[in-house]
Order: sequence, then C-alpha cells, then structure tokens
Amino acid sequence: ELLPRKMPADSQPKEFVGDAVTVDSDAKGKQFKASMIKFTKLLWTIDTEASLEKLMEVPEAREAFHNFLEKTYEHTQLDFWAEARKLEYMDEGERDTQAREICIKFLGMTGADAASMNAESVVAKAAEFYMVLANDSFPRFVKSKYCDPVVDNMLGDTSKMDGSKDLIWEKYKVPADMEGFVFSFVAVAETFPACIVISDMSIPGNPMFFINQEFSKITGYSKKDAQGRNCRFLQGGNTEPVVVTKMVRALRYAKELVIDVYNYRAEGLRFTNDLSLIPVHDSNGEYRYSIGLLSHKEKQTPDEVKALKQLRELMPKKMPADSQPKEF
Repeated sequence: ELLPRKMPADSQPKEFVGDAVTVDSDAKGKQFKASMIKFTKLLWTIDTEASLEKLMEVPEAREAFHNFLEKTYEHTQLDFWAEARKLEYMDEGERDTQAREICIKFLGMTGADAASMNAESVVAKAAEFYMVLANDSFPRFVKSKYCDPVVDNMLGDTSKMDGSKDLIWEKYKVPADMEGFVFSFVAVAETFPACIVISDMSIPGNPMFFINQEFSKITGYSKKDAQGRNCRFLQGGNTEPVVVTKMVRALRYAKELVIDVYNYRAEGLRFTNDLSLIPVHDSNGEYRYSIGLLSHKEKQTPDEVKALKQLRELMPKKMPADSQPKEF
C-alpha cells in the first residue's frame, strides 16, 4: 500500500538523450534508403491523380508504368491518354482528324466507327481512362517491384541520412537504431498534405519531437511553439474528459484509435480534431513511437476524408528488423 504510484513532475528530464547504442552503419543506410522508398510511395498514393500526372513527365517513370500495364493489357489506355493530351497543342483544323486516328490506333475502331469522334469526345474518353489509371492501375504499380527503380532514381543520393535533422525538436536525440526510420519519415512527412506529429514513447510526458507544416496551418502553432510539448496543450475548456481518457489509454496500451476531440487553435478558436493515434513497434515488439494524424473536421471535403482514411491504413506500424542494433 505504501509503494509509490506517482513520480513528482519536477523530476522529469529537461533534455532527452538516447542510450548509447552501436548500430551497424550499413544496416542504418539500408534502412534509411528502404524507408525513403516506402514513404515516398506512401506520399504518391495520397493523391494518385496528381502524382501520376507528375510522374508521367519523367520518361523513366512512364516507361516503367507502361511495362507494368502491359502485363494486363492496360497499356493502350495510357497510350491513348498520352496521345489525346497532344490534341490541345494542335491547330483547330488538325485536331478532329488526329482524334479519329487515335481512336483507330488505340481503340481498334474502324474508320466508320471513328467518323463520329472528334477532339472533344476523345479528350473526354482520355479523361475517363486517366481516372481508372490513377485510381486503380497506379496504386497497384506503386506496390509492385516495377516502381522501386523509379523511386530509387528520383530520390538520387540518399547517403546524407540526417539531412532532415533540422526538422526535429533540437533537444531530441534520435536513437541510433531508429535513425533510418525517423529521418526518412520526417523528410517525407514534412510536406505531406495531412497533419502529422510523432512522439517517442520512451520519453516521460511523450512530447512531440516532430510536427509537419500542415500542423502549423491547422493549429496556428509553429514548430518552435509546439515541438517538445505534449499535444494536450491543444485542449481547452470544452475538451471532453471521456475523450481524453480514451486517448490516454490508447497511448498507454499502444492501441490504434480514431476519435473526434475538441481542440483550440493558437488564437483560441475551437475546432473539431479528427484525430488518429497509430502505435509503431520495432521488430522486437517494443512500443517505440506514436504517430498522430490531425484534421480539421469542419473543413474536410469528401476527397480529404477518403485520403485521410487511406493514410491511416498506409501509416507504418512496424520498423524493419535490419535496423535493430547489433551491439548494446
């Protein structure tokens, strides 16, 4: 009965330094590169329509996607779309004639069938094909082996692993066995079109050691104002205690949680935060991080709701085994 259950707040450390751990440098480098590829793919799948259009401007990416589509005979849709895009740069008198040629070549139409087609109808058909390619074919491509060389080529030199160090809370020392994971995730997450925060669950108080740009837009707090603090500072007078209890239990027991909570912006305005808490374990099963996704629910569009749901599903839940320390 007399054993202590609670530790005084003033005993919490002011600065956090991870335990000295020696990790094989090659393993860290491999983890960093693999994580960069994984998180870049994740970014592409958040907005497939915009990502596909951008990638199709890169010859190597277009060729890889074309090769992937050939397996299921979908490449003609990509070819049709690519040729239809050229119509807008043609003279008015040429456009309809070329549109019919495209239909004959890529849709297998006869001359008689294609006679009813014009530039406007071909562009509309190309738009239909593009939606299928972007929302069905492209996500499958991103998950395939055909995509890896494309990402690798676009990432370029990944030898400078701590290039994103300045994005992290200055007092946080990234554990050696987590550097590849953390630095790669932060580098990609910084410009995510969704609000992302990360906390190290081994640190008392679970302060956020990283917030991305979107967090500042939604809450009005800068990195300097928010990093190093527990996210409870967003709570206020109307934040429901029962919701807070659910959040605390989810964090404590490493349970994934999606919940609405009243939060407050820097200037005091209340908003409904569509919050997701996602625990991240290492390959030994140890609970290492909590990733938080925040969204201003009152301002969500149907597309944003869909993207947020997809992002929850794609967030990393486990750290690769080859990043574990070789020596302790």
